[in-house]
Amino acid sequence: MKKGECRKDGDYEGKHVTMKYRRVNTMSVEEVRSIMFPALDPGSISGETLEKYSSLCELLKRYPVRNRKMFLISPPHMFPDHIIKRMADVKGYMTYLPRGFMVLSKAVKMFNPRWDIQILDMNLEAIKRAVNHERHDFDTLLKTIPDDCDIYGITYMFASVELQVLNILEYLKDKGKLVVVGGVQASVDCDQILKHRYADIVIKRDGETQINRLLWLWEEVLRGESFPSRKSAGIVNLSFSSGDGTVSFEEKIEELVSLDVRDQYDSINLQNYHDYGTPGVWCRTAGRKRKFATIQSVKGCRGRCVFCAVSGYSGRGGKPRHPDDVLEEILYLYHEKGVRHIEWMDDDFLYDRERILEFLNKLKNLNLDLTWSTSAYVLAVAVDEEIAKAMADSGCVMTGFGVETGDENRLRSLKKPATHKKIREAVEIFRKNHPRVILSCSFILGFPNETYRELFSTFNFARELKLDWAVHSILQPLKDTDIYEELRNAGDARTVESFGKGISSAFTVGRDLVFKGLTFDDVFPEIIDFRTVDMDAVPTGYEIRQFQIYFNVFVNLIGNVN
Repeated sequence: MKKGECRKDGDYEGKHVTMKYRRVNTMSVEEVRSIMFPALDPGSISGETLEKYSSLCELLKRYPVRNRKMFLISPPHMFPDHIIKRMADVKGYMTYLPRGFMVLSKAVKMFNPRWDIQILDMNLEAIKRAVNHERHDFDTLLKTIPDDCDIYGITYMFASVELQVLNILEYLKDKGKLVVVGGVQASVDCDQILKHRYADIVIKRDGETQINRLLWLWEEVLRGESFPSRKSAGIVNLSFSSGDGTVSFEEKIEELVSLDVRDQYDSINLQNYHDYGTPGVWCRTAGRKRKFATIQSVKGCRGRCVFCAVSGYSGRGGKPRHPDDVLEEILYLYHEKGVRHIEWMDDDFLYDRERILEFLNKLKNLNLDLTWSTSAYVLAVAVDEEIAKAMADSGCVMTGFGVETGDENRLRSLKKPATHKKIREAVEIFRKNHPRVILSCSFILGFPNETYRELFSTFNFARELKLDWAVHSILQPLKDTDIYEELRNAGDARTVESFGKGISSAFTVGRDLVFKGLTFDDVFPEIIDFRTVDMDAVPTGYEIRQFQIYFNVFVNLIGNVN
């Protein structure tokens, strides 16, 4: 930055990379276009890439554009038939706003305004129908999908919804329309999705630019053009079925703009999300009558944890929104939609100390009757008394940290930006100075060759921290992560290809048992006495699953500080 220049675009120097954030809400459509769609001369496209365009054009020719209607579907979190009404009645199921689709819809409306977009949150719809004593089986929900759309889009974010996504895709096959799948899990399962002809196209990473380029190319093809224009040139992160194989364009991290989605809240029924669920238990602790919204202020994370897919998907470092853009969205939700609680969806909410202090202090000074929580947790290394005070003073009712393991050597091997010393300090700051903020931390069991000694180090560290709650899970290695490759090379059963088989990836053993209608005795014929195990032995998967229940009982239940 030159001397005397304004910092309105927020240029801040991070440890590894310089990130910029822009005041997007005041930008014109053309200014946004210049960033999202940098000028590209079609004549500079290589012959190999032109062949890919040619194959994609052949695919698009099979599908006419009649109504310019796009239908976007969020799958149910579980099979709708398995919803337990008494849990739905007390808002026991999670309902997240389809923010990704709201951003996608905004992008299309900005650059392809002739297209009409509808969003179906099938998860919310299933819960709503269960509460209202209406049919909510999968077949009934599928029949709510209209037939007159030209393109259907499905978000496939997590492996836990795999069978639900495939069920929807099977149904859409018979419509003879263009089907596109996107999301984190779609990016890693791309080859399998296309190999089995579940969809025509997979858009990897974020889809705002690529869905628009695809629409431009589609319209050009139907006009008889055979060469990409300046608008449609530049397709990346897109794969599609061609003949007996799959064709993929280059993969790259694009420069995106955090679009202003305030007008997109009218495309969803925000009240329904409050009436029929919550984004988690911590939102309910703020008060069951407090209407919530889920917001993202930073995309990506400064960490490169070996078990996490965020940096591989979004690129290294955080991509923050301008504080004033976020505040304008909050004020809109507060005054126009009656929102009184914010659930942050960020992977690294405290990214950029200068920016987050500016934001939290401005939020505090608004004097709103507003609370907020961070179920996705924050990094303990970013917490000091000034940060903690700004969080508490601006309405934080819950936060927490990713601990993962109580073993120092294991923690270093995870490449997580954390130390046990910093975690202890962060917990102590909140406990001593801001005791009304609920604290939770996450722990993972079942790392490669993890011994009982390590498991008990995690168990003892969790008890030492005296948390309000310790979230615990068994490691489910994600494709395209370092730890997945480590386990795959070791022949670990968790990396055996399971696409389409519906292998459970439940967050906890207890939840898995409930979903399947089972009890402890159905799964564990004998109770392990963990006081007598060989501390240097590596437990089996069976033993880890039972240890997780042991962990929960003695850390969260019998051992809970409350």
